[in-house]
Amino acid sequence: MKIVRFLTELRLTVLMDNRFRLTHDLWVSLNNSETIKIPEGFETDLASVPRLPIVYVTLGNRGHKAAVLHDWLYATNYFDRATCDYYFYHALRESGIGYIQAQAMYLGVRLGGAGAYEFYTKKLVDK
Repeated sequence: MKIVRFLTELRLTVLMDNRFRLTHDLWVSLNNSETIKIPEGFETDLASVPRLPIVYVTLGNRGHKAAVLHDWLYATNYFDRATCDYYFYHALRESGIGYIQAQAMYLGVRLGGAGAYEFYTKKLVDK
């Protein structure tokens, strides 16, 4: 059983400042039991990989679908942070990212994602 399956293709348009906007809904199946829609118009920065030469060459510009899913899960507080990160890892693997690269990217969000998750949580609470 696949934990994450992308049901549609990722279609983005480039905005300014390393931002992107979905031009079509992105449909994703989680655990073959829950289907979620990331809506057209959702904005993302894709994977926030540090621009350090070795790190970016190794991990940057990869796993765009997984990054969009992860950003949307964080932005909506769809799950707790650990669960969002869990799905990110499995989405990376589903996207063809190798085990070691997926582990490194997963570790990156586990170590560095708290601030982003808290930012989105506060934004939702303040609404």
